[in-house]
Amino acid sequence: MIRSRALFVMLSLGCLVRQGTAVTVTESGGVVAIDNGRTVFEVTLANATWSARQGGTVILSNVTAEFAGSTFASFAAGPAQADVSDGLGTGKRVTFTSGGTAVAFTTYDNENFCIIRMSRSGAGGTARITGRLASGAPSDPSVMYHQDDGTQRPVQTNLGSSAQQGVFVIYGYERANRRSVIAGSAGIELAGQRASLARASDGLTFSVWCTINSSGASQPFAVFGSTTVYRDMYRYGDVVKVYNDIRISTWIPCGVCTWDIHNQYLSATDAYRIADQLNTTRLKDYGYTLLQIDDGWQNGYRCSGTWWAAYDETDGRRWCSPTYSDRSASSQFNNNGTIQYRKSVQNNDMKGVLQTIRDKGIIPGLWFGPYDVEGNPDWRGFTWGYAYPALGVSGDPSRYDLSKPEVLTFFTTTYQHITNDWGCAYYKFDFMYGGSGTIQQRRATFDAIRLATKPTMNPDEQGMFILYSNAPQFHSIKAIDSIRAGDDVGVVWNLGATSVYTVAPAILSVSLQWQYHRRLWLTDADQVHVRNSLTASQARTWATMIGLSGGLNLIGDQFWEPSECSADRLAMLKKIAPPYPDAAVPVDLFEHNTRTSTTANPDYPNFFVLEVNKPWGRWHVVGSYNWRNAAQTLTLDFPLRLDLPPTQQMLVYDTWNDTVLGEFTGSLALQTPAQDVRVVVIAPKTTVPRVLATTRHITGGAMDLVQCAWDAGLQRLTGTSTHLVTGVPYTLVLHCPPGFSVQSAYAGPAAMQVQQSTGGITRVTLASPAATTVSWTVNFGSGAANVPPTVTLTNPVNNSTVTAPATVNLAATANDPDGTVVRVEFYAGAMLLGTDTASPWSFAWQQVAAGNYSLTAVAYDNAGAPGTSAAVGISVLQPGVTYYTLSVGVFPANGGTVSLQPAGGVYAAGTSVLLTAIPAAGYVFDSWSGDLSGADASATVVMHADKTVTAVFRAVGPDTSQPVRLIGGSAGYVDARTTPALDIMLAPSAPGDVTVKIYTVRGRLVWQRRVEVPGVQTVRWPLTADDGSAAASGVYLVKVSGAGLDIVRRIAVVR
Repeated sequence: MIRSRALFVMLSLGCLVRQGTAVTVTESGGVVAIDNGRTVFEVTLANATWSARQGGTVILSNVTAEFAGSTFASFAAGPAQADVSDGLGTGKRVTFTSGGTAVAFTTYDNENFCIIRMSRSGAGGTARITGRLASGAPSDPSVMYHQDDGTQRPVQTNLGSSAQQGVFVIYGYERANRRSVIAGSAGIELAGQRASLARASDGLTFSVWCTINSSGASQPFAVFGSTTVYRDMYRYGDVVKVYNDIRISTWIPCGVCTWDIHNQYLSATDAYRIADQLNTTRLKDYGYTLLQIDDGWQNGYRCSGTWWAAYDETDGRRWCSPTYSDRSASSQFNNNGTIQYRKSVQNNDMKGVLQTIRDKGIIPGLWFGPYDVEGNPDWRGFTWGYAYPALGVSGDPSRYDLSKPEVLTFFTTTYQHITNDWGCAYYKFDFMYGGSGTIQQRRATFDAIRLATKPTMNPDEQGMFILYSNAPQFHSIKAIDSIRAGDDVGVVWNLGATSVYTVAPAILSVSLQWQYHRRLWLTDADQVHVRNSLTASQARTWATMIGLSGGLNLIGDQFWEPSECSADRLAMLKKIAPPYPDAAVPVDLFEHNTRTSTTANPDYPNFFVLEVNKPWGRWHVVGSYNWRNAAQTLTLDFPLRLDLPPTQQMLVYDTWNDTVLGEFTGSLALQTPAQDVRVVVIAPKTTVPRVLATTRHITGGAMDLVQCAWDAGLQRLTGTSTHLVTGVPYTLVLHCPPGFSVQSAYAGPAAMQVQQSTGGITRVTLASPAATTVSWTVNFGSGAANVPPTVTLTNPVNNSTVTAPATVNLAATANDPDGTVVRVEFYAGAMLLGTDTASPWSFAWQQVAAGNYSLTAVAYDNAGAPGTSAAVGISVLQPGVTYYTLSVGVFPANGGTVSLQPAGGVYAAGTSVLLTAIPAAGYVFDSWSGDLSGADASATVVMHADKTVTAVFRAVGPDTSQPVRLIGGSAGYVDARTTPALDIMLAPSAPGDVTVKIYTVRGRLVWQRRVEVPGVQTVRWPLTADDGSAAASGVYLVKVSGAGLDIVRRIAVVR
């Protein structure tokens, strides 16, 4: 039965849920019925027309075919049949004949579409399919088509009284009953594909046509009819992908584009600074790994060339003519348009520039404008201007003549050199509608460029990546990995649909081209902007658009400058990287008229839905956008927008605000501020514990959760998370139904903090991940809490020495008081050396290089709880090197311990060793004695001789006279250079939870923790913000509240 509403089912290739119905073909009474289990196509042989029914209701009618100037009058009986099995599924191809023309009709199990191709040897002219969407008298139809211009970008608007026509494909939608039609080419040959849509008295008339090729065949045409338009739009992309074997990169670039940061005035020094800042701000750790050097580095007649010959040899002053006319009139140029300055040492060596960026751990990419002389490099280092006039159009040497064979040779030679000699692996090709030539000549240059940079069809060949900007989209397919989906953006909040250098092109990109993403190309919506000149709401909206687009994520702001990007803006960028691969779908697109949008009256989609399908479950991430200048309540209808049963209970989590909104049935009303967005995770309520969301990414777990499973027997939830950032807290937001409570949680050897709240929500936090991928275990139950195992590293002994290359035999004993030990892992620092799953627990570490190592063993019990041994330091000595021994003691013996970095106790001459005194409970560090003095808990010695050091501790009792004490250095401040943390000692007057919050003096929250305090307890602030970044020097307020406390203390941090 067809439901008369816009079902949204996100169907990516290979993920279609099928009903198991095979296509059947029957012929009776002159009608051939092709039934695929969802749609019945009925072909009337007598007049060669066909229609489509779904659930007994006619969807398409009066569909006819025209070939080589004639409409088919009839089809012969007994059409041939053949089974089909390909990337779209299984189905049948039924071939009808009329005279000497074959009409192949293909459909697949449980689909809304058919594919038609006509052929006759020697035929020429035009092939066309025409029909009607049976949607009744037009009430409020909408149309989307691709413009017939240099970019072929789409337009979505109301369908007026005149027909609308575009290239390749057209989408029609009747808002009154949500019936839709899609008619487009499934083939990508250069065959003049066109499509049109018009009103009719009883529906919408569609037509799709093309030129018959030299083999006498039309392009395959795909025709869809249904009430599930968004599903069908995805499937149209699938059809084109499969029919043309389209393969694109699996890497979705994420990084920085230099254009809106420096425009064409970028220098090599600027590029190096950006690469360094990607490391310093840790954006690289979040996924920003690309530096795309944009327009301005190459030779040319605009204000560019500054990386090559545009430096005066006398003073290194940059010379740049601001306009073309100034260039031609400048006395600094010779008559032939060249300038003879010497090349700059810094800027001429692009090969070296790319390598320097790579040495910083960043992937470099380059911009080119192949069809204009300006966009091509000249590595000779002395020519600036029209370097290759022989390739240009007569009278205009700035534009290449694509009819000249020399142009193809030039492209091949140029880009092979840049690929093979410079090592460039990322290309942005711009102005791909430039130059002068036919469509066929342009496509030949596309192929020449691809073959020079990416010789095979392997989508990930040598890491090569090709992005087109400002290009004819459908003509670019199979020459690219990615394409710019809209005009250039700019840092202006103008919502006019026709405005450029504003946010509007990004909105149109994500609204109108999501269906092609990862099918025909990867979508590029241009740069993301969050800079301070935008309001926080506008910045959050822009970040969300890119974060849910599935496409390229390229920053266009000076993210490292607080004056341009404050800390909250930097946090937005961290929340949207790396790109989640799927695109969110605007499930109310056709209820709007995007073409008429203005800032005063924006008419863009409000709801963008990302359906997440994992082996353990399905949930939705929804972006709810308020484009207007006033606050709105936007109501999300679950059955209509998400295809959810109206009575199903759903849990909702707000990802930007890190807040659980509660349980909802049927709909969700989201109060959204002006020009702002709400992003929510909507997941089914279950009868057993589940992960509702995580705090790593805007998708609330879709990006980082790679495995999750509930074990009913062990009452345990286990999983694996990736894309974590070391040292930055990572939280699982769990829903625990009545009867379930968390007993313990671990991520590898680290215990996770458990914070229970109302509504069955429990937060489990890994405070400082040691790796980017971790496996975690959350234990539930009503019995006694699980006791973790104990483990002791018995071999080697502490401070022992061996000679390199060494074999170090590690051995441990392990015991679990309330269960069994299931495995023991052996580590050198954070590096896992090996695992043993049976007692006696041991591992042989072979070919160990010279150095100092800190060894530990981690035992896991049958509940997943870890226990970690005390560290054992060893020194692996290099023959011929002088070593000295560092002997360390503590007084009194039970007063504390001392950690050494590097570990070991025996060091090569000149080694600096950091000693850190760690007091035991009831003690504080007092001072060092022996070969080290002072009262700082962390201090360094340089090993020029054997040395002996003692850490002196003194006993202290619980100080309840002061309910809050700050311990970590001299009174009033903590020196972060020598003290890694501030200890906040709590002595509450009542039981309960205590919240500790750290604020700047301007009131910005930096860090917070909640603890349960049955008595005196210490909370350690690691002198970082919650995002893991170091707390800057300055004065901070420590606010302690709860359990009878409401106290504020001041502390200064010195770096």
